[in-house]
Amino acid sequence: MKAILGKRILGMFAACAVLLTSCGGLESPDFQSELKGIEITSPNTPATAAVGGTLKLTAIGLYSTPPGTALVAGATVPCGADVCTQGDVSGVVFSLDPIGAGLTEVATITADGLATGKRRGTTTVRARKAGVPDDTLPLIVDGIVLTSFNITATPAATPPATVPSVPVGRSFTLTATPVCSNGATPPATVQCTRTDYNYQWSLPINVPADTVTFSPNPPFGPTIVAKVNRFGGFSIDAMVTNEEGTVVTRSIALRGTERVLDDIIVSADPAQSAPVPIIIGSKTRFVARGLFSDGLIAEISASDLRNGASLVWSKDTSAVGDIIIEDNPSMPPNTAILVSGNTVGVTGLTVSGTNVETTQDQPNGLPLTDRIGLDVKTFGLLGLVDICPFNSVGTDCLQNLQLPLNSTTRFKVRGRFSDNPNTPRDIDQTKIPLIWSKTVTTTSGDVTVVSAGSPPVTTGEYVATVGGAVTLNVSLASSTFEPSASPRTTSTNATVIEPICTEQFSVSNGASTTVSSANVTNGGSVIDADPNTFGNVEVDPSILTGGPENLAVQRAGTVITPATAQGQSIGFIISYDEEVFSPDSLATIQTLNAAGTVVQDLPVSSSNLTAIPARNGDSLVAAKATATMPFTGLRLTIDPPAADPLVPIPVVGDLLALLLGGGSTNIRVYAACSAFGN
Repeated sequence: MKAILGKRILGMFAACAVLLTSCGGLESPDFQSELKGIEITSPNTPATAAVGGTLKLTAIGLYSTPPGTALVAGATVPCGADVCTQGDVSGVVFSLDPIGAGLTEVATITADGLATGKRRGTTTVRARKAGVPDDTLPLIVDGIVLTSFNITATPAATPPATVPSVPVGRSFTLTATPVCSNGATPPATVQCTRTDYNYQWSLPINVPADTVTFSPNPPFGPTIVAKVNRFGGFSIDAMVTNEEGTVVTRSIALRGTERVLDDIIVSADPAQSAPVPIIIGSKTRFVARGLFSDGLIAEISASDLRNGASLVWSKDTSAVGDIIIEDNPSMPPNTAILVSGNTVGVTGLTVSGTNVETTQDQPNGLPLTDRIGLDVKTFGLLGLVDICPFNSVGTDCLQNLQLPLNSTTRFKVRGRFSDNPNTPRDIDQTKIPLIWSKTVTTTSGDVTVVSAGSPPVTTGEYVATVGGAVTLNVSLASSTFEPSASPRTTSTNATVIEPICTEQFSVSNGASTTVSSANVTNGGSVIDADPNTFGNVEVDPSILTGGPENLAVQRAGTVITPATAQGQSIGFIISYDEEVFSPDSLATIQTLNAAGTVVQDLPVSSSNLTAIPARNGDSLVAAKATATMPFTGLRLTIDPPAADPLVPIPVVGDLLALLLGGGSTNIRVYAACSAFGN
């Protein structure tokens, strides 16, 4: 670059002053100055532009001076063989000298001299005006340029791994950090001055598009989030265009591991909105499920947990309400428990555990917990439903009950509760105070209500004292207890009857039962004190699978001797479907000795007990026989009803019906009598 030595000196008087000094006299006043050349000037020396920056270059005109003009610093400049002065010039066009084929231009320049740096290097600027020689000036493009970048993935695996990993469903935060160098020779790594590089992230073409989900999407910027959706290794690419227009790329290898337990969700089963009502005296089931890193809610397994692979359940310790937790920590992972109320008030149930994930902050697993609010109430009783024999099971509740004279029978009451109002449930008389009573008239039967304690507390037991119809009642003991419950009273009809058996096999006199097969069930009900329960004998008419069934009762060590020489009426009280079964032809009674050997094999003579109300829709029948020899036990044997007679050449359907049978028959046995009363 040529230095600027002075400003243009124009005008006659200035020119003359120079001539007088050099020549000692005046030149011709007809001398005319001419443009001899141009000179490129730059605001910095050497002319330097930054990559991506600009530099304004200027053209100065070189004008002739009269012959013999001497160089004067600041006023004139050499101009070929002459001396020239500098001045403004117009019509100059700037350009860059051509570069080699296949090379990237270092800079661009406008016609009026505005140069823009493109990449680091040196180029030549040329200024051109018709009629005068071109001037050239070296232009250096320099500055800080991104030459590479690093990618970091957070969180990384713990302990550190070659390939950063997270469980499926978790995310990496990917950050690109630029690496820059200056234009020195050789270039040196320096601090980058820009922060707005526009990185673009993508998956390689061989990686399924759903492997990760990017945020933001499209994924541009120095920092993005990549949620991992697939198990296994993969890579993510990033690219950025630097100041010189060069595309710089990098890649990072990542891995998705097995999903992990991310959180615990506890809820009532079946689900109820919190706070969940907890009823004192009843149990509510709670279940803990897992929210996993892949976003799915599923059952928790022992392999999902640390610390013994079991969840820990606890209750609020400072709450007003209180609960009782029935859990089973011996069976990991203990995901379900039963909770019952203990003290009325609001409290909470908490479940906690530790997952198998390890991080730098939690090397022993991530603690997880959830809490659900509970509202402990009294009992949630909505109303009384009915009265049943105490040992009734399930939904069966026998109506039109029989109370043998002088017997004691215990009853229970069922109610509807708020946690499952459509299914009647037994009321715990130790939790809900009840008053049992009776309704009788002078012409009806009568019972005595059994009470205990001081003041007397009724227990649901009645002693039958007078034969005839009677009504049994029960009601809530206090008007302040469960005030919204309705109805608060319920009743059932019963009949006090003369004892059907004057002597009966029962648990109280040492009786026991044996049965022929699993087709005979609930044999203990034959010898209990409740006349309303029964054992069941199921007989199958099939040739292939059917056969006789029997139920036996014994009083070990007690020999029963017939009361008269003519014999003693013995037998069983039964009911059955009269359309398919006849005890006189299909039932046999045998007396037994203490060893279980048959003493007598006796035919059955049956009679309906017409004065006794029906049981389960069937009338009661006394299946009797007459024993004339001492015995200790009785056995009732039931043969299945005979199949229909076959035609001479049976068709396939008839044959199958004979072989497979046409359905079983049930005979209900209520009691075994060692002596009948009639």
